[in-house]
Amino acid sequence: MERKMVIAFPPLTDEQREKIAAKAAKKGFRAVFCKDSDEALKEAKDAEIVMSLDKRLAKAGPDLKWYCTPSAGVDHVLPELEGTDILLSNSSGAYGVTIAEHIVMTALEVMRNRPEYIRLKEERVWKQNLPVRSLYGATVTFLGTGDIGQEAARRIRAFAPECLIGVNRLGANPGQLFDRVVTLSGLGRVLKKTDLLIMSLPSTKETRGIMSEERLKMLPEGAFIVNVGRGDAIDQKALEKLLRNGTLGGAALDVFEKEPLPEDSTLWDCPRLILTTHVAGNWTLPLTVGKIVDMFLTDFDRYCKGLPLLQLVDRKAGYKESGAVARVRAMEELFDRALALVKKEKRTAREEKELDAAVASLREYYESPDWRADFEADEAGKFPKDLKRGVLSEDGIYNLLEEL
Repeated sequence: MERKMVIAFPPLTDEQREKIAAKAAKKGFRAVFCKDSDEALKEAKDAEIVMSLDKRLAKAGPDLKWYCTPSAGVDHVLPELEGTDILLSNSSGAYGVTIAEHIVMTALEVMRNRPEYIRLKEERVWKQNLPVRSLYGATVTFLGTGDIGQEAARRIRAFAPECLIGVNRLGANPGQLFDRVVTLSGLGRVLKKTDLLIMSLPSTKETRGIMSEERLKMLPEGAFIVNVGRGDAIDQKALEKLLRNGTLGGAALDVFEKEPLPEDSTLWDCPRLILTTHVAGNWTLPLTVGKIVDMFLTDFDRYCKGLPLLQLVDRKAGYKESGAVARVRAMEELFDRALALVKKEKRTAREEKELDAAVASLREYYESPDWRADFEADEAGKFPKDLKRGVLSEDGIYNLLEEL
């Protein structure tokens, strides 16, 4: 019996549709491409796989086993899947390049007073002495160090900032892209020294309202904010107040508490604010759409083989991978990096500092309840088979510490 997948993703090119259809046919699936959600709702009634942004398709039929959203965020569809065992995957990892470029663009605009120069142009005023700030020598804090935060860090590093600080749940340093990383408990401390705050958080219980009025006021006078994650992560009214009274130097918002932003919102004419309409990660960049297709097809291969999806979302957490698995992966990366540094005959001063920080994090992890919980979860077979386990081995940790 022929199995069915429904694709309701208009940005696809003809070539991409043919690519998906050919791969589907090889696996015994028929790919149906729909031009809009109404058509997709009819076709999805007997579909096993659906790829769409429309949350209604998650409940379209009884045969659905896997719902893939071409977005990175999944907060819009999670309620629709509650109480089901339908697999949910996202496209996190496809948007890093385009959103990172948007971050750089808007960060430079607010720091170099672009909104005021636009106003002067409209009023036909020639003025040359507006104050500007630079990324050079700045302390930049990334609230969120996933794909978007990492891609942005790579680009902002080229401007020679004083320090790049990452903030995440685990305190891990992905790709060693940040000079310093703290957990959410350390957010208040780093905000006090932050010149530019870049937010790229998903919408979860932990992130909603994370930048409260109290935390916004921790930022130094004249600091800047760029938010490309979710609008509910920041107290919008408090931010507007701090922009209007000049406490903050400027902000760039691509996401809002309510979208579309109401016509009568006072944010439309808020000074020191660059406002874009949730387009930082839009599908107008062909590279982004290409990555979404490649991720979907990679997971489709795995789905047909009975393997875990690489883009599988932990529905309780609201993002791609369970906290425990993500923690072990992060610590494994740190473990491997520490081992590599230990084996070097000569280390630079920066490498020595990096090694000390890595060992401190590993020691803290090993002595915490998290390590025991992860060890027991692994023993119980709850972790993916492809997960590296050096950090979960008591011998591995001891050997590293002894070598030091």
